Amino acid sequence: MATDINEIDFAEKENRLWSLTKQFGSWCRKRTIGAVGLFMVLVVLAAAILNPVIKRYDPNETNVPDRLQGPNAQHFFGTDDFGRDLWARIIGGAVISAQVGFISVAIGSVIGLIFGVISGFFGGGIDNLIQRITEIMLSIPGILLALALMATDVGSGGIDTVVMALSIIFIPRTVRVMRGSVLSCKENVYIDAARAIGCKPSRIMWRHITPNVMAPYLVLASSLLGTAILTEASLSFLGLGVPPPHPSWGRLLSGSVMLYAISAPWMVIVPGVAITWLVLGFNVFGDALRDTFDPKLRGR
Repeated sequence: MATDINEIDFAEKENRLWSLTKQFGSWCRKRTIGAVGLFMVLVVLAAAILNPVIKRYDPNETNVPDRLQGPNAQHFFGTDDFGRDLWARIIGGAVISAQVGFISVAIGSVIGLIFGVISGFFGGGIDNLIQRITEIMLSIPGILLALALMATDVGSGGIDTVVMALSIIFIPRTVRVMRGSVLSCKENVYIDAARAIGCKPSRIMWRHITPNVMAPYLVLASSLLGTAILTEASLSFLGLGVPPPHPSWGRLLSGSVMLYAISAPWMVIVPGVAITWLVLGFNVFGDALRDTFDPKLRGR
């Protein structure tokens, strides 16, 4: 009897997995551009995960005799002015970008989700206080706020500082979107029913409202990932982002644009294409998620 139950459970899991696979295949066919964006993101994530295997050289190892070599069989993307392998540095930069992007978005969007739900649910003085603080933060351009935070040298002055700065600029954006979603959601009949049977406000917020605003939250988080990558690259380009010797994509551009744009164009093209590839992938995938979750756009 136990064997029969185990076989039934395995068959149910297999059927469920097959159903999810078919749904994903159907989504890819309907949202071809979004599937391409997801593929672009997965390529970079795979490179970051397989970094120890595929990097071939130490990204910080200098080799003066091999400096400024163009792309060849030994150095797929060529070398920089210190003879460092650009393939290894691009792969190392993928690790930095993925780490900074995902951690900063996770921290900033979760904090923004919490305050957005509280603001939209309670309203009144709590809502006014949270929204006034949010408006003050939104009145400052994100890149300027990040530059100010980096210039004050908060945190340890390394990757943690960049993550902290990006997380702070993502909080007000998430608060504003989540508040609007909660205001719409809490007017539904099932929320009135939950109040009628005596559910506590905390239970209504986190068990009935929050799960129903996760769709716009996921769309927002996916779009913020592209913003995080681009902002980190901009900070590193200006010399205030990820510090050396970490091979940040923005830092790869900072010293090569002015000096080697003509004599060694691969030093500019390769990191520029890498940044464009990942940001475009996140943006296209985020647009596809928005079209999937938004009932007004689902039929288009």
